[in-house]
Amino acid sequence: MRASSLSRRAAFQREFVVSSLLPRSTVSGLVADGGVGKTTIALHQAVCIVLGRPWLELPTIQGPVIFLSAEDDLEELHRRLELICVREGVLLSELRDLIIIPLAGRDALLATPDFQRGGMKPTELWRELRTTLASIKPITLVLDTLADVFGGNEIDRSHARSFVGMLRGLAIEFELSVLVLSHPSVSGMTNGRATSGSTGWANSMRSRLYLERPSVGKDDIADQDARV
Repeated sequence: MRASSLSRRAAFQREFVVSSLLPRSTVSGLVADGGVGKTTIALHQAVCIVLGRPWLELPTIQGPVIFLSAEDDLEELHRRLELICVREGVLLSELRDLIIIPLAGRDALLATPDFQRGGMKPTELWRELRTTLASIKPITLVLDTLADVFGGNEIDRSHARSFVGMLRGLAIEFELSVLVLSHPSVSGMTNGRATSGSTGWANSMRSRLYLERPSVGKDDIADQDARV
C-alpha cells in the first residue's frame, strides 16, 4: 500500500486494557521467578479487568478474560481467587466473564517447531483456543506459562519470534491483549533485565513487566509480602 493512502484518516491512538502497562491488540510479558507470585498478580489483574476496576490504581477496560493455566491446577486457582475476591469485596459468583482453561498436568503446547518451513506451527490445542476466542471474544488472554505452551527451542530466535508473531496475529484479529507469564534465567535475575533464552522474546513483545521482591540492606528485615 502507498503510505499516502493513510492520509485519509487520523492515526488510531494506542489502546491499553490496563493503562500504560497492558496494550491492546499485541503481546506483553510478565516475568517473575518461581514463587514470587506472578500467577496471583495476573489473576488479580484478570479479576479487575472483568469487574472494570482499577488494578494497582491504574484504570482498566472492562471485558471478559480467558486464563489458560498449565502450571497451577484448578483447586490452587480456586484458593487464590477466593482470597482475591475477599480483597476486592466481591463474590466469586460475580466472575462469570473470567474463563479458566485448566491444563495442569496435560499437554498444553500451542505450537511446535515446523522443521520443513522453519519457525513454529500451531497445534490442535491452538485451533481449539482460537475457536474459544471467537466464541467468548475476551479482551485479554493470559497464558501461564510460556514453558508449558511453547514447544520450540527457547534460545532459537526464529522460534521465539515466530511464536510471538502467532500470538500477535490472534491479538490483532480478536482485538485483545495477550499476556504471557514466564520465568527469567539466572543471569536475567542477576542483571535485572528479566531475560531468558533468545533476545527474540524481549524484542518481539510490545510491553514487558518484571515482578520481583524488593532489595533490602543487609541489616534490614525484608517484608515477605512486598513486591516491585
